[in-house]
Amino acid sequence: MNPKVHLIHLVQLVKADENIDPAELELIEAYADKYQLSIEEAINASVPETASSEKLKSWYHLLYTSLVDGEISSKESAILMEIGANMGLEPLALRQVIELSHENGAIPLTDEELNTILE
Repeated sequence: MNPKVHLIHLVQLVKADENIDPAELELIEAYADKYQLSIEEAINASVPETASSEKLKSWYHLLYTSLVDGEISSKESAILMEIGANMGLEPLALRQVIELSHENGAIPLTDEELNTILE
């Protein structure tokens, strides 16, 4: 997963519902600090092409971020769908994962699978 690209997506996602939760901001700041990236630069950067497995990992991390505040808003869902579509991921599958995550308040993956993605 390209850290700069992923930060761009994280910024897009947390801005989607126009209510940046402190937990969301903390997660983004920690990610930016970890990779020594600028959140300000990420706001204006373009997104290069990445491999499918990296796209999926990146998208799942975005989904995880959207759940940090305990819910997925309709605007966050729309951004997740838009980013996923731009990545070339299957829209129906994305919608199903978002809906399951929204209903359960968690991503439908095992802890091991999620930890692998979030590393």
